[in-house]
Amino acid sequence: MIEEFDEALISYLKILRTNPQNANINYRIGLCYLNIPSQKIKSIPFLQSASAHISEKYVESTINEVNAPIQTLFLLEPLTR
Repeated sequence: MIEEFDEALISYLKILRTNPQNANINYRIGLCYLNIPSQKIKSIPFLQSASAHISEKYVESTINEVNAPIQTLFLLEPLTR
């Protein structure tokens, strides 16, 4: 939200260790890597993992969200061309 992607990435990676299948966390990690200069390539495996669990009912503001938004596909597509 405040674009502190480096700091957010550290927290998200810690959370991912406890729940590696959480598509929302994988999506957020991918988003962080996309916004850190020279780290875009690192976003691909996280966005790919997140894309396996996309939900049209994704709610960004809830801590209980485990799915990823449709936007994941739009972020991933140019990276994998």
